[in-house]
Amino acid sequence: MDFSNLHLGHKPSSKTVIQIVDMDVYVYGLEEIRGSNRPVAVACLSHGWANKAMHMEQMAYGVLGEARRLEKEGGRKVLRDMIAVTLDHRNHGPRRRNPNGLVFADNPLRLYRAADRSSQAHATLVGGVHDFELVMDSLASYLWPKDERRIEEWMYSGVSLGAGHLTWRMLRDDPRIRIGAPIVSIPPEFLAGILTRRFRVPPPDDPDNIIPSAVRAAFEMKAPPGSYRNKKILSVHGAIDETIPVRLAKDEFARIRGETDTLEVFVQDGMGHVVTPEMVSQVAKWFWRWGCCAQREAKL
Repeated sequence: MDFSNLHLGHKPSSKTVIQIVDMDVYVYGLEEIRGSNRPVAVACLSHGWANKAMHMEQMAYGVLGEARRLEKEGGRKVLRDMIAVTLDHRNHGPRRRNPNGLVFADNPLRLYRAADRSSQAHATLVGGVHDFELVMDSLASYLWPKDERRIEEWMYSGVSLGAGHLTWRMLRDDPRIRIGAPIVSIPPEFLAGILTRRFRVPPPDDPDNIIPSAVRAAFEMKAPPGSYRNKKILSVHGAIDETIPVRLAKDEFARIRGETDTLEVFVQDGMGHVVTPEMVSQVAKWFWRWGCCAQREAKL
């Protein structure tokens, strides 16, 4: 994927690195909201499999730059300032301890089959959820220890693994995440079916057919009824994405629409399993609309 043009032509935002215990968290846009007393909306940006936090930096510039542009256009009451945060997932970037040569695009079954690989994948995904939960628990105390500012909204977007396994999971499981924009992915309970349909399933006695019960349950768990109630979801896709095709989520999208009246699906023509400037622009507008503005004045 090409991340270099996701800034959408906006200048780099300020960048602050904080350590929450031993985890580096990259915070964008703090200097730009200095002097304001408005509450804060935080855009959590999650990288994909085999990527790292630095790959999300240009997207952070684009999302924050678009929010500033939309505010300057005027005509809408803005209630909150926006900042963005990224971090490296477990075993990614500087946290990498267990490298291997397998690439998701060449062999997605590595995330699911064989006990050692599937357990590591499961732990990586669950660890990503835990890491962002820790950020939500702690970030305000690190940034504003005297309670100078208050975080009112947590928003989440991610690409591929970051979207499917974290954005959707956070939307489904954490009530603090009310606004989300997963990119090139679908709800997580469909992942196992995608992986096993795309590649040969080994025979029952093959070591690659060992799937620990906890891993199977995590990958195949269905969303409990009401999980997406009152969530504001923009699901972003490439029309020719055959890695995680949007068509496989058609029935689930219909079910989610029965829980919330705010699920929109954006499909960009001619694009596959990629993230593009147009996709980032859609995410930025979604976050600004639902996270920063008074709702009755937030229509784009």
